[in-house]
Amino acid sequence: MLFDLHPVNKTIYILVFCFFLSAFLLTLKGYPLFVDEELMYLSAVNWVEEGIPFTKYHPQITQIGRYGLPYSNFGLGQSIYEIPFYMTARLFVPRTGVQSGFLLTSAVYPSAPLLMALAMTIVFRLSLLLRFSVRRAWWNTLLTGFTTLCWPYSKMLFRDPLQMVCLLLAVTLLVRNRAGTSTISVFLSGTALGYGVLTKETMLLYVPFLLGYLCSGRKQGRTGRVLVFLLPVLLSGLICLGYNYYRFGDIFDFCYTADNRAHGMSTPFAEGFYGLLFSTGRGFFVFNPVMVMACAGLVPFYRRNRAELLLFGSLFGATVLFYSKFWTWGGSWAWGPRFLLVATPYMALIATEGLARWMVAGIKKTFALILIGISFAVQIPGVTMHAAPYLSMIAHDVHLFPLTSEKTIDIRNDLIHVDFIPQFSPIWGLSWSFKHALSLPFRDRADIRESMKRDCPWRTISPAWVPDFPDKALGAGPDFLAVTWSLNMPGSRRVIYGLYLINLIACCSFYFAIRKNLRRIEA
Repeated sequence: MLFDLHPVNKTIYILVFCFFLSAFLLTLKGYPLFVDEELMYLSAVNWVEEGIPFTKYHPQITQIGRYGLPYSNFGLGQSIYEIPFYMTARLFVPRTGVQSGFLLTSAVYPSAPLLMALAMTIVFRLSLLLRFSVRRAWWNTLLTGFTTLCWPYSKMLFRDPLQMVCLLLAVTLLVRNRAGTSTISVFLSGTALGYGVLTKETMLLYVPFLLGYLCSGRKQGRTGRVLVFLLPVLLSGLICLGYNYYRFGDIFDFCYTADNRAHGMSTPFAEGFYGLLFSTGRGFFVFNPVMVMACAGLVPFYRRNRAELLLFGSLFGATVLFYSKFWTWGGSWAWGPRFLLVATPYMALIATEGLARWMVAGIKKTFALILIGISFAVQIPGVTMHAAPYLSMIAHDVHLFPLTSEKTIDIRNDLIHVDFIPQFSPIWGLSWSFKHALSLPFRDRADIRESMKRDCPWRTISPAWVPDFPDKALGAGPDFLAVTWSLNMPGSRRVIYGLYLINLIACCSFYFAIRKNLRRIEA
């Protein structure tokens, strides 16, 4: 239903999906699963192997429940999504052996780029539905995919990419059905949002805004459309409550952990609001500089898509306002403002409208191109290195910021210096660690450690803020599967490098096929 009513054949959607999938596979993650990712993965594994979605015990984000087993505070959606990847791997990977666990885990890694490639395909479709030209829709999709948070998050197995896809699908189905003539589109939209609720209960935040957009269309049959939309959403909510009862015997026990109970929505609003939008460590416009162009795109976008601008502004604004009060507003141990990923594509659509006005000639075009280049460059550290080792080193080394490592002090944000002091920003920190990670095969680790001490970014604040072991920030090195595969299975290097080469050729082929199709459509 997403592929009709527009003079673009299905082939180009397939090509767009294949291009982004192959591109994101080139930067496929290699770093072992981080805590959140691991717990959701283990829930999927134990669901398959034991019939119970429990995980290993982690005091900060799990709780002991039924059968005395630990359950995570994450919803069902991400674990369910990962089950087919794990079950497929079981068919080919031996249950025993030194490399068995590594191979089974690695088999789930492609689920992240596949999800983000699907998101980019939906973004392309949504751009067309908003009456973008085919060429502008393609450029908007490229900008969304490679100059925003979306690229680094194509490597990560957090819930946020799945939430983004669910909301994108729900929005696109409603935009396509603006006339209100298709009940099935409304039902599928509610189903997509309902799966988002299964993934994370806070997705209920978007229900009023989607209902408002749904009701702004044709008045006839409005009540019926609302009920059809709400049915799968309510069903998902009931499943969440039933899952709570199954785990803990209480339908309202969402496994809120000690930190959630202690801090909750305790962040001063000004701190969270400024931090989410403008801080050097988490700011939306710092990690996505091209989004500044949304200011130039507001008026022209409003003239052509008034109802959609109100919807998109509401989705983005509600996300910012809600998480501005949340105790870990920045998304904690991740790249950039993780919680704002779900609303990033809508801001990108408005920003593309602004870029189209500026990409004509003169100084404005130069500024726009520079902004695009900076936005692309900002994503490189998040793609090349995993943020967790760097943030772990920053948070736990007592020489850097003693307050966050002092166990006798209760501090709400153990990354407050990362969030607000430019020299600690992951943009600079991961660029610094990547530079030194490149020399891992050629230099002794002790030499690299001393080099990192001499040029760590925050030395400009205090020479005393030099970590004992800055090389902890390197983790396993550059965050690519080829690197990890080489370390764990040296004998397979030729195979993995051959696959990378084939994938690179495929990526280029899909890109040129898309350009050929665009020229044919415009002709």
